Amino acid sequence: MLAFLLALLLCAAFPYTSADGLCQAEFPAAVPDRPGGFLVFHNGNLYSFALKAWNQSPERYFESSRLFRSLEKGVQERRLQVGPVAGLEFHTVSPEGRHNVVQEFAANGFVYEFSVYYSGEQPEEVAGFFRSIRFSSAAKDGARTRLIQCSVLLDGLASELIDHHPFPSQPRCPAGGAYILEQNGLEFSIHCDGDHGLPPGYPRIDQTRQIFEGPGRPLPRPDL
Repeated sequence: MLAFLLALLLCAAFPYTSADGLCQAEFPAAVPDRPGGFLVFHNGNLYSFALKAWNQSPERYFESSRLFRSLEKGVQERRLQVGPVAGLEFHTVSPEGRHNVVQEFAANGFVYEFSVYYSGEQPEEVAGFFRSIRFSSAAKDGARTRLIQCSVLLDGLASELIDHHPFPSQPRCPAGGAYILEQNGLEFSIHCDGDHGLPPGYPRIDQTRQIFEGPGRPLPRPDL
């Protein structure tokens, strides 16, 4: 019985859903509550995840990522397709025989980066981890992408206002909206009047740099 329970523990999977709710994976160990990224150690292997804002096209991201990875000696590249989302895999092996496998996916204004640094042992555990990655069909929603792009511009406006005080001029948002400032002393909010299919006055950001897509509905902040 003890051996059976130990085997179950060793094979346990810990489901994870990204902060935007569009990507899921199963890690071999408990995942810390860090929406922007984290590290997980298991069986001597290092698993990691990062969720990053990217307000340009996936093709543009992969172009820059490929250029950066090309600096690594002996890197092997492989194209990926997980449900509706395309990606790239980069695989390198160190002189000591340790493998570093990175899978990157770009969609909906975000980059989802999964990686494993391992010795070459437990290959099925590592393969099972990568097989567990999946995306919601909403991950290629153009309207959602425009909302994420708008949130990036909102955050830039709020940061500029906090750091330098004057309200800077900015281009209109991807949905064609203008950015409107409401200020009362040190407190302020900025909202977009473009049509994002949200309640009037949203998306909105305040002096805490929290972005909302509706009353009581915070928009995930992958950089925090």
